[in-house]
Amino acid sequence: VDTAYLSIQFDANMKRLHVACIRRSSDKNENDVCAYDAGTSMHIVDESHQSDWHHLIEQFENWKKRITQFLLRFGPRNGPSGDREHLGERTAETNDTFEQEFSQLCGQLEDLLAPALKTPMITAVLAEEGVEYVVLLPDWRIADLPLEGMKMFQALKVDNVIGSKPCIGRDFSIHMIGH
Repeated sequence: VDTAYLSIQFDANMKRLHVACIRRSSDKNENDVCAYDAGTSMHIVDESHQSDWHHLIEQFENWKKRITQFLLRFGPRNGPSGDREHLGERTAETNDTFEQEFSQLCGQLEDLLAPALKTPMITAVLAEEGVEYVVLLPDWRIADLPLEGMKMFQALKVDNVIGSKPCIGRDFSIHMIGH
């Protein structure tokens, strides 16, 4: 009852974005069978947004390579707080740049997904009382993107624990095997 499953899938050419969200309702139907709340949406991705998607995926891949090199260079020697201790090596400034770039990429991701995710059909299922967990089932082409960091998930409220947010995760055991 407390878990919503959110599937975000593109068609083969990334011209259509399909989103589906389902969760078991706390209500039962007249035959005493569990009922489900579900919503779907489909968004046509125009050529401009297709280009934006490809650019975002490429930018995130480049960001991952650069931050990996940065961490390998400074992490083992400086430790978790090393970026603040070695300002002469400009690691703090570089680290802040990586954080800002990551935030910008997350913002671009959310902007591109908003037309399909922030529809009444999808938000109604996610906003339903009692959602504590959201399991993401992303398209393989966007599986590397930081979907969990999107602000829309931070805005969801968990009703039975004051002030907490739902746990966001991915189901690799089922979803990723299919690719």
